[in-house]
Amino acid sequence: MTWLLLGLVTLTGLAVRAIPVALADFPVNDGGLFVAMTRAIEDAGWGLPAAVTWNGMDIPFSYPPLGFYVAGGLDALGADLLDVFRWLPLVTATLIVPAVFLLGRALLRSDIGGLVAALA
Repeated sequence: MTWLLLGLVTLTGLAVRAIPVALADFPVNDGGLFVAMTRAIEDAGWGLPAAVTWNGMDIPFSYPPLGFYVAGGLDALGADLLDVFRWLPLVTATLIVPAVFLLGRALLRSDIGGLVAALA
C-alpha cells in the first residue's frame, strides 16, 4: 500500500509541475539565463566562465555547474537545449519526490511520515 501511495504522490507532483511546462514553449522561470550559462560553458571549452552576459549585464557565474554540464552534454549529443531546459527540471523534480520519501521515512522511521514529507 505504501508504494501505491508513493506512486500517487509522485504522479501528483508530476502533474503539478507539468502544467506550467506544458503551457510554455520556452523554459520557465530562469530557463533563458540557464541556456545562456550552458552556452557560455560550451564556448569556454567546457570550463567555467567568470561571468555570463544576460540582459546587457555581466552576471557572475556563481551557480552550481552540474546541471549546466548535464544540459550541455545532452546538447552536444544533439538534443535541443531549449527543450532540455523545459523538460529536464520537470524530470528531476519528479524524481526528487520518491527521494524525499526515502529520506523522510529514514529520519522519521515511519512510512506515513515519509509519505507526508514527499507530499509536502
